[in-house]
Amino acid sequence: MIPRLANKDICTGCSACHDACEFGCIEMVFNNEGFRIPIIDEKCCVDCKRCQQVCPAINESPRNIVKKLFAAWQKDESKLLQSTSGGVFRALAEVVISDGGVVFGAAFDENLRLLHSRADNVENLLPMLGSKYLQTDTGGIFKSTIDALGKGKKVLFSGTPCQIDALYRYMSLNRQNTEDLVSSEIMCHGVCSPKLFYDYVDYLSRKNRSKIAKYNFRSKANGWRNETVSVTYSNGKTKTYRNRYCPYHTWFGQHLSLRQSCFTCKYRSVERVGDITLGDFWSIDKVMPDLDSKKGISAVFINTEKGMALFNESKDKLNVIEIESSRVEQLFNVPIRRNAAKPSALRENFFKDYKDFGIEKLIEKYPPATFWSICTEKLRSMIK
Repeated sequence: MIPRLANKDICTGCSACHDACEFGCIEMVFNNEGFRIPIIDEKCCVDCKRCQQVCPAINESPRNIVKKLFAAWQKDESKLLQSTSGGVFRALAEVVISDGGVVFGAAFDENLRLLHSRADNVENLLPMLGSKYLQTDTGGIFKSTIDALGKGKKVLFSGTPCQIDALYRYMSLNRQNTEDLVSSEIMCHGVCSPKLFYDYVDYLSRKNRSKIAKYNFRSKANGWRNETVSVTYSNGKTKTYRNRYCPYHTWFGQHLSLRQSCFTCKYRSVERVGDITLGDFWSIDKVMPDLDSKKGISAVFINTEKGMALFNESKDKLNVIEIESSRVEQLFNVPIRRNAAKPSALRENFFKDYKDFGIEKLIEKYPPATFWSICTEKLRSMIK
């Protein structure tokens, strides 16, 4: 009998089942929408049910209540400008690395494929900085985390809430002590199709006749709040433009390219799975309207004593303001409080067109905004 895994609507693609299978019977493959899903080889499966036990989508795990909320940002302005928001993850990671520990997080490889990677020095840490609007390949990373903990290393693991939940379930399945593990979850709006992004990158490379060397989803070229894309090509040219003029980011904003499970995500709550929750503190002006936030500020939710201990160790690198605990729920960002609205029919057509016609037809049929379309819309609003 084959183990019961999450169905296609709630599977998060975390790859925990892949890592848990001791017989190599599970392969993560791209589905029609370009998301990784597990496929079980029935011929070698012995029905041990390790994959079923580790799946975060069909099992419940303990949660933590937020203890404290802080606004924080890097004292070093160069590091602040390199970050997506306030640069708190870098501060936490540098503390762990300086103590001889290991950091696991999302980083692009030389072919712009997004993987969960390992860093035990600052040079390897740098590719993990900044937002990436697609799902990482986490295959093998849970095994690597256990290996580091087994060698007595302190570990900081960064990921989406579903990935953090999968990590803890994997640790529990393998009876691994997590005393030296600190988890940092991001405020997740939802993950986009990785294959869709890879096809988009290939399209831009062909269009500009040069391979993309770096893709920055959230450049601060126009400030923190004015979300900007910056694409650097191997020929040395860099193109910078607002997110709303980019097809890929338009699809993300319209929720067309989000994973199916993101619309019913069970982690959108003030009860968290990670030790620390990090994100942009968009609502900081409600708390401190006179604070200069143009260069980025992070919201830091401390959920456990372990999280508090690591954050305290990093405070010498950060400007920190504690926010009244009574305002925690009020100031939670929308991606934490409720699920994204699903454009059901449009999304279905979007991925059908992607499957049938490819990326170029998709860009033509689902275009981003233009300068003139935005001006027209603003004019209509003013008239109304």
